[in-house]
Order: sequence, then C-alpha cells, then structure tokens
Amino acid sequence: MAKKKLLLIDDEQDVLRILKFRLEKAGYEVITALDGIKGLELAVHEKPDLIILDIMMPGGDGYSLCERLKNISTTTTIPVIFLSAKTEPKDITKGYASGAIYYITKPYDAEVLLSVVKKALAGTQDWEKEIKKGFKKLLLFTQDSLLEDIVRDNLSNLFEITSLNNIDELKALPPLNNFDIFILDLAIPGFDFKKFLQENRTNFPERARFILITDSSPLEAEEITSLISQPCVFLRRPFEVDELLFNLHS
Repeated sequence: MAKKKLLLIDDEQDVLRILKFRLEKAGYEVITALDGIKGLELAVHEKPDLIILDIMMPGGDGYSLCERLKNISTTTTIPVIFLSAKTEPKDITKGYASGAIYYITKPYDAEVLLSVVKKALAGTQDWEKEIKKGFKKLLLFTQDSLLEDIVRDNLSNLFEITSLNNIDELKALPPLNNFDIFILDLAIPGFDFKKFLQENRTNFPERARFILITDSSPLEAEEITSLISQPCVFLRRPFEVDELLFNLHS
C-alpha cells in the first residue's frame, strides 16, 4: 500500500526537521517547504494527501495560503491542519474560517498531532467529532439569537456547545458538572438567576467558569458572585466579540 503523502510548510527549519522525523517514523511520506510560495507550488504539483501549515512565514501568511488552496480546483479537497504559535482565540477562529479542518498550537503534543493526522486521513465522517471529545463543554443559556450566533460562529471549533433558550430545557439538562463554561443571559424574562445558583451551587464543578450577560440595568454583582466560588465575569450589552473571547481564555 502506498504511503500517504504529507506536505509540511513552516519557515522554522528545526520545527520542520523534528516534525518530518516524527511523521516519517509514523509511516508517512513527507515533503517540506520553508515558505508559502514554495508550499503552494508543491501542493499543486505533488497533490499531497494532507497539508500541515504554519501561519507566520515569508511568501504569504498561512491564512491567505489556505484560502488560495481552497480556491484551486486541484487542491480544494486537501485537508489543511494549522500548526502555529498564534494562540489567541481570534487567530484560531480565523484559521478555521480560512478553510482549515483543525488548529493545533505550538508547543504541540506529538501524540495529539499524530491522532489528528490519522483521523483526517481516514476520511471518516465522524473524525472531527472524535477529536472534539476532548474539547471543553460550554453551556449557553439565552433567548438572544444574535448572542447565540456570535457564540456558534466564533466558538464552535473550540468548544462543544449546548445551547438552551427556555427554563424548562435548563431544568431538564444533564448534570451541570459535565460543563466547563457557563454563558448565562440574565435578561431572560422569568429567570430567577439567584435561585438557580442557590439550588445548583454544589453541582457546578470547581473547574467551571461563568460569563454572565447583562442588559443596561444595574445588577447586584457582589450578591450574585457570592453564591458561587468559581471565576465569574459580567459582560454588559453591547459588548465586542473580542471581549467575550478574551474572557473565555484569560
């Protein structure tokens, strides 16, 4: 059986050398490029089975290169994995938006990388779902369709999201200790947030983080935060998307 061919594009020779060694040891044929121009040329002529791509490099950044690959008929179906030192949520979101199937940050875990490569090359429909098993779980409770769109558009590739929009759904939810992040909209009519916290304070895991969305009316923040021991941040409408992303990862 012919070996799967991987194209590595990174301007750091040491990174390429180590990564090439690991992937060849795992049984793959590996070709490399030190910049985007050479990388595009190899992608078109060599038609690799998968591309692992850096972002910050000469000859065009990784985002623009990924977009170009997705717009060329002979390379559009080649899966692209970003491997980058850019770790901000907005960078990761931009990576997925440019067409990548996965984004791995440096320094990387070699076993995770090999697992992602294997699943991507297998071409199974559930490979992405399998990878996401390790994602943090986020609970979004809101009736604001704009807020829901913001969360899904910017975080669906970073978290496993459960979105609820009525109190009955919240009451019927699986154990709250399954979740890592809680984004709760305090402006939902009829939602007694203080009562909800009091009744469930022992059900929230210690690792949890709360982001509470408020409207323009004043809130008794001290009283609310005294009901939970986990980190808690208030975001008042209107807020920038970057504020939400920053508070998720700060």
